[in-house]
Amino acid sequence: MKYKFYQYVNASNAIKKMMGMDFDFKDSYNLYRLAKQFDSVVQFGAERERELLEKYNGTITNDGYINFTHGEGDESKRAGDENKAAFQKALAELNDTVIDEDITPVCLSIETMTGKPISPNDIMAIDGFVLFK
Repeated sequence: MKYKFYQYVNASNAIKKMMGMDFDFKDSYNLYRLAKQFDSVVQFGAERERELLEKYNGTITNDGYINFTHGEGDESKRAGDENKAAFQKALAELNDTVIDEDITPVCLSIETMTGKPISPNDIMAIDGFVLFK
């Protein structure tokens, strides 16, 4: 399946949420198998993000933000601003990268999902990966 990287990430996150729900064995196993298929794509993205952070001198702070400014003064701030802009551009390019991954969709019945707390955004994210019958 050809999707953009960010679509794989969104689908992977939605499927992980679904894995916290109760299903019968068959559906649970199918969701597990589907989630495992995303591992290589998500791992690729995580490694690429780490490379970009290193390249653009970004460090993740304790509160989850990324700091590109190291040191004091205008020179440090200017370099930090340039690194941040370059990182954001490279990250946007990564997210728009089309990846052709051989992922086998799973089928779930609409009745199986009735009453389960899933958002419209999560349904949109898994569309094509989870087929509802």
